[in-house]
Amino acid sequence: MARPHFSRIEIVQSLAAGESPTGRRLREAIEQVARFDHGVRVGFFEAPDASHFWSAFERIRDSVADVTDVPVVHIEAHGLSDKGGLYLADGTTVSWAALKTALTAINRRTGCRLLVTLAACHGAYIQVTLDMQSEAPCWALMGPSGVVSPPDLVSSYSSFFMKLLEERDADVALRALHNAPERQAHYFLRTSEDFFMEVFSLYRKGNGSRAELEDRVARFGAMLKKASLPIQDQWIRGEMVKSEMQILGKFFTRFFFVDEHPENIDRFKSALLAMKY
Repeated sequence: MARPHFSRIEIVQSLAAGESPTGRRLREAIEQVARFDHGVRVGFFEAPDASHFWSAFERIRDSVADVTDVPVVHIEAHGLSDKGGLYLADGTTVSWAALKTALTAINRRTGCRLLVTLAACHGAYIQVTLDMQSEAPCWALMGPSGVVSPPDLVSSYSSFFMKLLEERDADVALRALHNAPERQAHYFLRTSEDFFMEVFSLYRKGNGSRAELEDRVARFGAMLKKASLPIQDQWIRGEMVKSEMQILGKFFTRFFFVDEHPENIDRFKSALLAMKY
């Protein structure tokens, strides 16, 4: 169950003049209920160009005082047709890697509690920027995996945020979104643990399964015995596993900001346990 911790909602809109201002319309749809029924402020940043866009993320980052002051960041922009990122109101392109960097800076301040909702086509592709050197760009990411229309966005995200405010459960809110009257697109919800496990799976695929580890142990053991160094396979296996677990432990520590937030060991324990052979 994905239960976000948040104290406010921040909407960043970068849409060209003459387009449907879906971010502003979303704010109008949820602001009164958010503020008066739930005590949640809804902020809004108009970003007519790249300078204003990046400034919005810097201001949100700098406004996070501690892990009790956590925003939900909602982004309204267009996804590039090549699925490589966003394009802004002034035509500037933003790569997923650049957006990941900006979100990661906010997520670090929140101790990996940042929920990002992305109203842009092909938003799921941000995950392709993650690797073994990455930090989590957010606690969870929600958005459309394909092309989406303005009426769909307003109706779907209004339903999502209304239910999120009421239940504080992203899975329940996503179900409400799927029942929105204008919804046509498919929407995804991926947590930081999902992202972590995808990177880990790619690492394990490239570095070997348990069977491949045993094969490496056998080959290395045979080489040592041939050199008159009869070291036990059990010791070799243990050293290989220890070395790999040190690498993976550093990945876990970096990805979930454990150095700054040691409580994240328990929060993301399932990801830590999943790394073991």
